[in-house]
Amino acid sequence: MIEHLSYSSISMYMDCPESWRRKYLAKEPTRTTSALAFGSAFHGTVERIVALGDTQYDPLPVWSEEFNKQFTDSVSLDPDETREQHFNEGVRILSHEAVRNLILSIKPGRDAAGNALIEQRVELQVPGGPVPVIGYIDVILDDNTPADFKTSARSWTDAQAGNALQTLFYL
Repeated sequence: MIEHLSYSSISMYMDCPESWRRKYLAKEPTRTTSALAFGSAFHGTVERIVALGDTQYDPLPVWSEEFNKQFTDSVSLDPDETREQHFNEGVRILSHEAVRNLILSIKPGRDAAGNALIEQRVELQVPGGPVPVIGYIDVILDDNTPADFKTSARSWTDAQAGNALQTLFYL
């Protein structure tokens, strides 16, 4: 029995109900792609840097830790890609001055104890729905705006970002 829904499970159902059934009902093991592992490593790196709020912070040691945490033997690589290629791509991105400045410009809100408001749990009980929808906001900015970190092969348009189901759920 399903205990809750999430943005990713709803999105998967909307894209392919059979894939959703296999993952969430039949509990078939799913393959971790290199893109998913890369995104998770990059996401973890950005979260840790933002939480620190240190503008002099070097992101590369964090990237190395997060990359090694995500790129385990269970990650499926295509024949034309290597683990090193993905690691070096992260180094290239994080070493770019504009990317570094953008990450360091993210100012998270803080709770009473001074902890950054990162990975904040959100729960929505849909009236008449059997289970809640649960999600985690990547960061709540210092102006109380929810923000989400994404990696993608292509840049999102403003319309894509503004109309994303996940963003609408958080708002």
